Amino acid sequence: KIICISRSVYKVFELNYLSNAQVIYNPIDVEEYRSRINKDPIVVRQEFQVDEFSPLIGMVGNFQEWKGHIVLVRAVDLLRKDWPGIVCILIGAIPTKNSDDLKYFKKVESIINKRNLQENIIITGFRKDVPDLINALEVQLHCSVTPEPFGRVLIEGMSLMKAVISTNIGGPCEIIEDGVSGVLIPPGDSAVLARA
Repeated sequence: KIICISRSVYKVFELNYLSNAQVIYNPIDVEEYRSRINKDPIVVRQEFQVDEFSPLIGMVGNFQEWKGHIVLVRAVDLLRKDWPGIVCILIGAIPTKNSDDLKYFKKVESIINKRNLQENIIITGFRKDVPDLINALEVQLHCSVTPEPFGRVLIEGMSLMKAVISTNIGGPCEIIEDGVSGVLIPPGDSAVLARA
């Protein structure tokens, strides 16, 4: 069999003519995932010096341009006008090699600094306790600007009963029923993301 993790992947590779191609979604064991929670959300907030009344949102994803960190950074800039205490944590490995990913990371950092968002955006780097961090969020975001093959972090967030917002391209469209189990938005639009 050729296994595709979403219909989106199946369509990209145009496998409909192959009888041995099949879609099997990436699963998670919800109870096992929930059992990985070791920290109270208050402890996570204390670690990042976020008070209990500040909105805490975040995104999980290594720093690659297609993941859309810049769209989220610009949305936070818009959101802080109404919620000056809002904090967004960007959870994911920081590139270390001289590459396009490293240049992208530096661009994200530059925008954060130019817009004076250092108090509103926290870059965590690689973390082994991602379930604890997701569990502390009020809203989990997925901002890919090109189609995501699946979007496993969305089902991880949903398994922890988090509100999820994602771009409406690729696998997330198969995970989220817009307005029912989350919110889908067009990619690349910070203002729409902020409104959502």
